[in-house]
Amino acid sequence: MRRADRLVSDLDDLSRLHAGALDLYLRPADLDELLTAVMDDLGPGYTLRCILPEPCPT
Repeated sequence: MRRADRLVSDLDDLSRLHAGALDLYLRPADLDELLTAVMDDLGPGYTLRCILPEPCPT
């Protein structure tokens, strides 16, 4: 049920983003921290494939 709630929340955020009703605060982020958080959210049994452009923007 938690995953369904998260999905609904994410879809709601995405629709507000597309409508311009969601403010974005872009800032640099540590890729290791982001990927760790994603893997923690996914839980066991998932594989993450990350494809970055060459050269990777800094």
